[in-house]
Amino acid sequence: MENSTTQAIGWHPIIEAIPSNSNPKMGQKDEIVWLDSPYHRFSVKVAWEQLRLHRQMVEWHDVVWFKNVVPRHSFLLWMAIQQKLTTQDRLHRLGIHGPTRCSLYLRNNEDHNHLFFECSYTKAIWWDVCDRCDIPRMIKGWDEWI
Repeated sequence: MENSTTQAIGWHPIIEAIPSNSNPKMGQKDEIVWLDSPYHRFSVKVAWEQLRLHRQMVEWHDVVWFKNVVPRHSFLLWMAIQQKLTTQDRLHRLGIHGPTRCSLYLRNNEDHNHLFFECSYTKAIWWDVCDRCDIPRMIKGWDEWI
């Protein structure tokens, strides 16, 4: 019987492949094989491809994930694009009540779009970055940027 954890992460086919009545016999060599791999040898690559959820690649993947990227920066940008950073509006939706005003400028409610594109403080930072990177300043929000 499978539990909710194996259902949630999609391991059912892998768990099902493990025989439940495997009783090793004395004198017989114990051998571990990875069935869905060439030559039945385990490889991290094959295991990852079997375990991960396969989804369609998003258009902005090359903005976030590229060669020589700092993983922490990619992760934070990925979280921001997914609108999963712990902004005040997100905390409020999760039932954690506190001030909803932008902590940088204290005028508007803090959400992802405000924090990155509408707040006067962060807009000045964005414009400086755009100027230094020779990027036009006409960015109005996530949808336009991505």
